[in-house]
Amino acid sequence: LELRAPSEPLFVTGDRTRLAQVIGNLLNNASKYSECGATIELELLRDGESAAIRVRDHGRGIAPDVLPHIFDLFAQEERVPYFYANL
Repeated sequence: LELRAPSEPLFVTGDRTRLAQVIGNLLNNASKYSECGATIELELLRDGESAAIRVRDHGRGIAPDVLPHIFDLFAQEERVPYFYANL
């Protein structure tokens, strides 16, 4: 995990539990769909008067036919496991 954040604190108004849940879900999905040992980047930055969070991974991405449904309740793409010969 690579973490990038500004040196000065960013304050946000929001539900702490839900913010933690969203960030946890983003990181969990990035991990679940990336190869073992892949780098996941988490960046916190100021965007005008707002704060922004970016999560970047090097996984296979979301299939085009699934993309329109990613915010539907309980929508999930089938996970294709990675196989390693040298485990």
